[in-house]
Amino acid sequence: MKDRVERANATLVAAYIAIICAFFIGFSMLSYAETRSSTVYEVRRHAEGMMKWLSRNLAVSREALRLMADRPAQTCEPEYVGGVVDTLLRSLTVDQIQLGQGSQTLCTWQPSPEKLKGALAHCATTQTGGGDKMSLFVRGQGNRWAQAKLDASCLVTPLLLSLEATNVSVRFVQDADEGAGSFISDLTAPWLPGSSLYITAGEEPVGLIVTVPEWLIFKTWLQQLPLFAALFIAFGTIGWYGPLAIFRRRISIDGQVVSAIRRGDFYLVYLPTVDIETGEWTGVEALLRWRHPTHGILQPASFIPWIERSPQIFETTRWVMQRAAIDIARFNKERSVLDISINVPPNQLSDPRLVSIADEAFGAAPQALNRVIIELTEREMGDYASEVVQDVVRKLKERGAQLALDDFGVGFSNFACLHAIAIDYIKVDKSFLQETRGREGEPSAMGSIVHLAQEFGVTVIAEGVETDRQLDRLRKYGVRIAQGFLFSRPMDADSILTTLRARNQAA
Repeated sequence: MKDRVERANATLVAAYIAIICAFFIGFSMLSYAETRSSTVYEVRRHAEGMMKWLSRNLAVSREALRLMADRPAQTCEPEYVGGVVDTLLRSLTVDQIQLGQGSQTLCTWQPSPEKLKGALAHCATTQTGGGDKMSLFVRGQGNRWAQAKLDASCLVTPLLLSLEATNVSVRFVQDADEGAGSFISDLTAPWLPGSSLYITAGEEPVGLIVTVPEWLIFKTWLQQLPLFAALFIAFGTIGWYGPLAIFRRRISIDGQVVSAIRRGDFYLVYLPTVDIETGEWTGVEALLRWRHPTHGILQPASFIPWIERSPQIFETTRWVMQRAAIDIARFNKERSVLDISINVPPNQLSDPRLVSIADEAFGAAPQALNRVIIELTEREMGDYASEVVQDVVRKLKERGAQLALDDFGVGFSNFACLHAIAIDYIKVDKSFLQETRGREGEPSAMGSIVHLAQEFGVTVIAEGVETDRQLDRLRKYGVRIAQGFLFSRPMDADSILTTLRARNQAA
């Protein structure tokens, strides 16, 4: 069984790592697709904004050219054309303007070399794939016409500046260019290498081919990867040491409890319950102990809360009751007035199997449980008002069993339980016996509990009595039954028998 538990734990570890890795890979792929889509979308957004700006400027430029085309031929002076360029075409870099009529060119205007050089100094010529030129042609009245040649590199410079990405390639094209209309956005195919976007300028017969290399997208995504890895490591660690740790421990406890029952690793010790006036034992409380093959004798707090929430709780309770039934029969051969208390979590009261377990251990005869006290260990909330619980309690009572609330005053043990089921004893937690300086004469919690218990007709058992001073306080409060190291420490069955025999001989 131990090997099987170890194999189950190893399988769980491997499965957990595989799941985390699978989630990480899947999330990384989705993240890369999202990074790719957002990068291309951002490039497209800037390009579309730039083309809107360009479209407005081209419309203004056409109006300026139309004004020049409509002028008489004698007005084709460089000063006039240069003035129009400086006034209406200053947002564009003009290489040349020609004015003509029919097939005849009337005049050609070009900016001075110094002015053209200054205008081109801020243009991204190296980014546009060859410094493409663009032509604007406008017809005026009387078969007159005007044509302007613009530098395409200067037209796309605002886009490159807004992208701040020197590795994005941009090429200016006109509809007359071969193949320009065949480019489409790869947003519809996000896993193709690279991204080529064709952006038009509305009514203007121009467009941009913007190419985003795949390695640039990968580089952007790679910068986010350490954060994603750190988050997955954090969540994986939290899951491993949090909810999964509880699951692993439960699996381990279940397997080891089965093995402990089969190997005989469990054993019982008994803590006497004493009449503080006479010193006589009124009963014993059965306490479960575990002699672990690896860790030695375990403290009850290290395994009992887990067993109580484990599917093996009924098998454990069955073993405790059967062992306790054998031992109490031996004890009562020496003294026939001892009761035996058995700890049971409240959730077992909601399962009829508890009655069957008790019948198996003590017999199903009437009053077979008249020396048995069922102590409810209230570490969790119990629904005592439910029909199932009421039926189980009724059947136990019919067989003579008595009920006690353990560790009263802490956890979920309180007087509300007394309204739902017929409780015979409340065992007051030892914390109510602690003495606090400077509170002499003030109301006592222990005294209040005893008074209310008497009102309910319930017997009080004080737990954890360790000093004579505490014993005197119990006498003052009217408490008659107690447990604690002042009277005896827990003993195994043989030691209980030896003590009972010695007491009989002394009597």
